[in-house]
Formats: sequence, C-alpha cells, structure tokens
Amino acid sequence: MKTCISPIMEKIIPFDSNDIISKSSVKLKSGKTLKDFCLEHLPNYNPEHYEALAIKFYAGKEISLTIFASIKLLKKQIRSTCQLPIKKFKIQRLPLAVLLDYFEEFNFTICKADYDNVDTKIIKN
Repeated sequence: MKTCISPIMEKIIPFDSNDIISKSSVKLKSGKTLKDFCLEHLPNYNPEHYEALAIKFYAGKEISLTIFASIKLLKKQIRSTCQLPIKKFKIQRLPLAVLLDYFEEFNFTICKADYDNVDTKIIKN
C-alpha cells in the first residue's frame, strides 16, 4: 500500500486501497472561505482558538465531513516538537446542497496505483 505524508498532521496516512489511488482538488466559490464554512456549521468553532487546515469528505456507511483545525494556543506552546496539535470537528448527515453552496468545483481522479497520469501523453485518434 502506498502512503502519503500529510504535511498538516506530520504523520503517514493511507492514501489508497486495493491498488487504487485518488487525487482531488476543490475550488471555493468567490467570496466563500473555509473559515466562513466553519463558523456557520461548527457550533464550537472559534477562529480565535482554531485555524481550519484540512477537510475530509467521507461517503460510505455514512456521509460525513471532518474539519481538522490547529489549536492556536497549543501550537504556540509546542513549537519545539514536530507534531501539530489538531482538533477534529465532525459533521454527520450533511446535505450535499450545503457543500455545493460553498464549493464551485470538485475534481477527483481515481486510478490504478501503478498509473501516474502526470507522465502520460494523450493521443488523439
């Protein structure tokens, strides 16, 4: 299994399953920010205490959205270590319409683990 180093959490996390990998990108709508989303949908989110760094969208046995936010106070206190203190905010049963209100584009590619689409050339028939 290949792994991806997460610069946010400074640990190795699984990035593929059964020889399938994915790459994704998201574009926020003009005037929308991750901070705005957190303030609207996370009851305990306070931007003076937290800084949202990552979003995980899961669809499987449930549909959930998880926001990973650094804890600003602890971040200042623990500068000497490699680990970043993170608070996990999880939203379950989030309607897709809520995401579509914030995100202009979703783009993801699923491919075989031994296929790197960066080193390819498309041939027209």
